[in-house]
Amino acid sequence: MKIIFLNRFFYPDHSATSQMLSDLAFALTSKGHSVQVITSRLTYEGERTLPARETVANVAVSRVPTTAFGRDKLLGRTLDYFTFYLSAGFRLALDARRGDVIVVKTDPPMLSVLAAPIAWAKGARTVNWLQDLFPEVATALGIGRAKTQKWAVSLLLRLRDLTLKHASANVVLGERMGSRLKERLVPEERITIIANWADGTMIRPVERSRNALREQWGLRDAFVVGYSGNLGRAHSFETFLTAIGDLEARQKAMFGARVLETAGYEGPQGGCAKEPPPQQDVRWLFIGGGAQTEALKRAVREKGYGGVMFRPYQQRERLSDSLSAPDVHLIFP
Repeated sequence: MKIIFLNRFFYPDHSATSQMLSDLAFALTSKGHSVQVITSRLTYEGERTLPARETVANVAVSRVPTTAFGRDKLLGRTLDYFTFYLSAGFRLALDARRGDVIVVKTDPPMLSVLAAPIAWAKGARTVNWLQDLFPEVATALGIGRAKTQKWAVSLLLRLRDLTLKHASANVVLGERMGSRLKERLVPEERITIIANWADGTMIRPVERSRNALREQWGLRDAFVVGYSGNLGRAHSFETFLTAIGDLEARQKAMFGARVLETAGYEGPQGGCAKEPPPQQDVRWLFIGGGAQTEALKRAVREKGYGGVMFRPYQQRERLSDSLSAPDVHLIFP
């Protein structure tokens, strides 16, 4: 028996789904399981093309070709998804065998609809590892609400539900996601809650005085409000902008017209419970990427905010410093 994972990104990519998948795949091979990952040849940022086939820590990695338009434009992203469906489906049909377990993630969306009929035809079992629920996320963003599109969304929803109902198991992140599947009549015995994890031996708090990234980024004495991860289409940054503007106005009134030092873009605070000392600069630190990141950068430039800093995704070995750099973190509920 072989365990086959499907996801658009895998090691050495730094995206969240890649890191979770990589952790699990490597742990399974360390326990003697046969593991294959079917993924794309791109990283999350589209920075490089990875080898088509290799073995990493005893995991057989099959990277299929796709387009590489990136995440900035919806049409280009859709084409990237579609070409992955075609290539990954073809690879899965060639490699799956009777008795295999096919673990399907949700990047790209609706991947279970592709994998389920192939698994059925090959006599394999499917496990859906759900990080998001599609098409619900799309409809929440206003996609598919037009009358001419509603039938397509309804069809996709029915197909998605069918694949979940007949899967061997569906792994969800928490109670609310599990409840949503129960509402869609997915059998309760086929729903398992496994929260995403973190390696506590690798990611640990780092004191401000010992944080290399705070020093490198010129944040040693600042009060830093941070956001780390993906800033995607489902995330609104208007609240961030309002808070940045309000605090910069307060700081200018407090310190006169003193100019905040900049390093790219930098940043104030919003929504934090503690009031920083009045003599202390407050900076905003956005670490990561996503479809909304460029829009947020443009808005910061247009409004002339000087206290906002943007930094790219950090390597995993630097996450302790990266996540410890802010004094307070912003999260989306």
